[in-house]
Amino acid sequence: MERVIIFFTLCFSVPCTAKAECNSNHRIAHFFGMRQESDKLLFKVHTTVPYRAMWWVSADVDYTPDENVGITYIELLDQTNSKGGCGEIISGGINKDHVKIKLQSQWYQDIDYIVAIYGKKFSI
Repeated sequence: MERVIIFFTLCFSVPCTAKAECNSNHRIAHFFGMRQESDKLLFKVHTTVPYRAMWWVSADVDYTPDENVGITYIELLDQTNSKGGCGEIISGGINKDHVKIKLQSQWYQDIDYIVAIYGKKFSI
């Protein structure tokens, strides 16, 4: 059984430099690592957070499996019709057994991302 926690955060403060860069960086997808033919889909979630009269919204996706895995590839796919947003790995990630990802919208936009995590399951 996987333990998946999604936290939603509404942001009220003036954005810092990294957040301002997100606003001007119209990237619609982020890819981390390298996917191998033998990799399996370990986790996939569609994360949405509606814009609520704030400058921007963010969400954290936390993947911590109960079994032994090695993460090899992570996709963050923005579903908002090229309105963009940012995604970054906060902890864990490639070659680890867990990952925490922060997603952030552009100014005055929703978050609508598909997060897919690939890797290998190991038996002890």
